Amino acid sequence: MEIEGSYIQCADGFDKDDITLEDVDRALKALQNMDDEHGAFWVSVYGAETEEMVLEIYKSLKLFGNFGNKSLAIQLTSFEKSKPYFNLLLAGEIDKLKERMNEN
Repeated sequence: MEIEGSYIQCADGFDKDDITLEDVDRALKALQNMDDEHGAFWVSVYGAETEEMVLEIYKSLKLFGNFGNKSLAIQLTSFEKSKPYFNLLLAGEIDKLKERMNEN
């Protein structure tokens, strides 16, 4: 998928367009200190000819992926283990991302 844009939205109020992996790292660190009510954030990417693709992670380490016509959810064991999923999303490697989520 060719990425035209991206954004991050955190339940604690942080949001930004055209994000980098450093923004994801910042959100992951903040997530660990959020209360349960605000303990989540999501990253979205979009292209000209595609639907929005979204990864959402909760403080409980539940990771949800919404890929247009397919949704997936996995349970992670650490925040660090979420980074490869966000890397794939931001790189536009949606098929690889779905494959990796299906493996868990």
